[in-house]
Amino acid sequence: MTALTCPEPALISRPVTYPEMEAFLAGLNQPGFITIQPEGQSHQNRNIYSVRLYRGKDQPRYRLLLYAQQHGNEPAGKDALLFLLRNFSENPTLLPADTELWLMPMINPDGAAADTRRNAAGADLNRDHLSLDQPETRALYQLVRRVRPHIAIDCHEFVRDSEDYASMGWLEWPQIMMDTANNPFFPADIYKMGLEWCQTIAQPLDAKGINYTRYYVGGVPPDEEQRFSAPDLDDARNGIGAFGGLSFIIESGVRRSRPDPNADLGLRVQAYLAIFDEFFFNKTLIKKSLKMLEKTGDTRTLPDFVPTNYFWANRDFKISEVKVIETQNNRERSIATANFMTDLVCKNSVTRPAAYLVDAQNAGPFKNLLDRHQIDYQIIKSDTSIEIESARLIRFEDYTDSVYNRYADRVLVSRLPNSEKTFRPGSLLIPADGSQARRVILLLEPNQMYGLYQYPQYRQLIDTSGVLPVHRLLQKQE
Repeated sequence: MTALTCPEPALISRPVTYPEMEAFLAGLNQPGFITIQPEGQSHQNRNIYSVRLYRGKDQPRYRLLLYAQQHGNEPAGKDALLFLLRNFSENPTLLPADTELWLMPMINPDGAAADTRRNAAGADLNRDHLSLDQPETRALYQLVRRVRPHIAIDCHEFVRDSEDYASMGWLEWPQIMMDTANNPFFPADIYKMGLEWCQTIAQPLDAKGINYTRYYVGGVPPDEEQRFSAPDLDDARNGIGAFGGLSFIIESGVRRSRPDPNADLGLRVQAYLAIFDEFFFNKTLIKKSLKMLEKTGDTRTLPDFVPTNYFWANRDFKISEVKVIETQNNRERSIATANFMTDLVCKNSVTRPAAYLVDAQNAGPFKNLLDRHQIDYQIIKSDTSIEIESARLIRFEDYTDSVYNRYADRVLVSRLPNSEKTFRPGSLLIPADGSQARRVILLLEPNQMYGLYQYPQYRQLIDTSGVLPVHRLLQKQE
C-alpha cells in the first residue's frame, strides 16, 4: 500500500509514483483550503507541484514549507508529505488555523521516475543552490521568494548499512536525524534557535521509540571522523536559510543492502511524521521562533567581516559517544571517540564590501545568475573608474582534503592590492546592502573557498592572469 491508500503510516509498503501523485493531486478539490499549482517543469517536462493549505481567514501567523525528493531515489519524505496531505484533506481541522502550510512533495520527478539520485540532466539538485542552473531548483526558489517561510524543511534519506559499518558488524543507530542551517554568516540567534529545535524534539521522538539525533556524516567511529552538516551555501538548507528564516534538513535512514530497501518505508514515513508533528504542534518552540524572527526580520545588522574559510573541528578535544547497533544481536552499543568534530571553526575572513562589480565582458552570465536569484543590480552606462579589490586564483582543488576532511572543488585565491579599474558600459554594480545584502555576499564573494567558482561555467570566466570576474567595492561611491 502507498501513502495515498493505507490507514496507518507504518503500513506503507511502496513509494508513491509520479503518476499516482499527479492523479491524487488532481482529485483534491477544496477551494479556500487547498490550492495546487505547478511551480515549474523538470527537464523531461513533468510538473513540479506546490500545494498550499490554509483554513484561516486573516493573514497566517505561521508559514511552514516542507519539500522532498530532491534526490529521486529518496522517497520517504515525499510519501510522508502525501500522507500528511491526505489526512489534512480528509480532516481540515487537523491543521492549526493560524498555520499556512506549503508542500512541494517531489522536487525531482525525473529522478524519481528513474530511481536515481540526480535529475535527468545528471545534476545533483542539492548542490545547485548557488548557481540555480536546474529548472527544479529554480521552481523551489520561486516559491521560497513568494512565501518567505518562517520555517523550511528539506527531506532526504541516508544509508544506515554502508559497507564500512557492515564490515564492523554494525548498523548506524539513528532512524532519523535533523540539522539546522549553519553558515557562519547567518545571524547567531537564528542558528541558536535552529539548534534548540534539533535538541528539543529528541525527547518526544524518544518517547515514541524512534532513534533520533542531530544529523551528522562521516566514517566509522572511533578512528574515522564524524561531523555535522557542511556549512556551505550550495545546498537547500543553507541556500533557503539565507532568506532569513529557520531552515532544516531531515534525513531518514534506509538500509540499501536489503533486497527491497523500501521494506521498512512505513517506519521511515512514521519517523518523518513524528518530527512534522513538532513543527505543527509544539506551541512553545513555534511561539519562540516567530518572536525571534519577527523582532528583527531582514533588518539584522551584518557583521563587518565575511567568513571565507571554515570547517568542523574538535576544539577542546572532547570525547563523544556515537551509538551503533550490532547487527548480530540487534543490541545498541556506544563507541567513544575523539574524532567527532563538534565545533565550527572560522579560519579566515575578509572585510565586508559595500558592493560587487562585474565588468562588461562577463556581465551576461552574471546577469542570468542574478536574475535567477532575483537580486537587484545596476548597469553602468558610461566609462567609470572605480577603486576596487580583486582576487587571483592560486589553485583549484578537485580532490577531497584528507587532512581536514573537506570535500572537493575548493577554490584558493589571494587578495590583490586595491587598484583603479575602468568599468565599461554594460558592467554590473551589485549593491551589498538592504534586505538582499546577506544573499548577495554569500553568492558573489570571490574569496570564499566554496563559492561560485566550484562550478565550471564560472571558473571559465577567470582571466588568463587568474583574476576572478567579480570585484569588491569596499566603500560606497559618493
